[in-house]
Amino acid sequence: MQINRRHILLGAGATATTGIQPAQTRVQNKRVSQSELDDALRLHAMWLANINDGQRCMFNGCDLSGLRFGDQGGPPTDLSGADFTQADLTGTEADDILIHHCSFNGAIFDNCHWRQPVFAFADLRRASAKQVTWGAPGPRGPLEPPLADFSHAALHDADLREGTISGFFYGTKLVRARLCHADFSYSNFIGPKHYETTFSGAQMIGAKLRHCQISSVSFYNANCTEVDFSHSDFSEVQMKGCNIADACFSNATFERCTDPR
Repeated sequence: MQINRRHILLGAGATATTGIQPAQTRVQNKRVSQSELDDALRLHAMWLANINDGQRCMFNGCDLSGLRFGDQGGPPTDLSGADFTQADLTGTEADDILIHHCSFNGAIFDNCHWRQPVFAFADLRRASAKQVTWGAPGPRGPLEPPLADFSHAALHDADLREGTISGFFYGTKLVRARLCHADFSYSNFIGPKHYETTFSGAQMIGAKLRHCQISSVSFYNANCTEVDFSHSDFSEVQMKGCNIADACFSNATFERCTDPR
């Protein structure tokens, strides 16, 4: 029996942003080999095509550090709906990887390099992603989208310190996230009506948000000390309670923004 992929993701993967309990102390540490990961990718692709075939990727609590997802320069790797809760993904590599509705709750991404990840609707709460490279940094053409997609992703309490992330943040929740000295230059932060992108309570000391589009975004009570917002465009941004001491707004533009005081 063929199952629509949308139904699969909304069923098996819907817990990525709802209902997952807070990450507990890591109790598993099963080491996964490259061949085991490759086999799991193949079986997951079969599972996405037909729920009666293959097997959903379940790597919760496993050690996948240093592995590669998919062939370099190959077709996109689709892991939508997979479970990486509390997994160790330190130093992993990927090119085009689709991880819609995945759970990365409490996972470790430190020093990983994923060129074009699509984290749409993913659960990244409490994830550690220090010194990651997600997306391709630098300017893009007006019709070229950012290369890392975080649409509606949950990054509550995530640690992205010193990361280099060029992405599209649409309705993304970065509540209490640690973003100190991370570089988000050339990213887009956009909040759809009634579902704003938020940095509420985030620690952003020394972060770089240069050449960004920032629209319908809340920085409520965020610590933006020494953040570089130069050349960014602000529209309908809420900054009440935000600490902007020594922040740089050189050549930035503002439209319908609130005073941080």
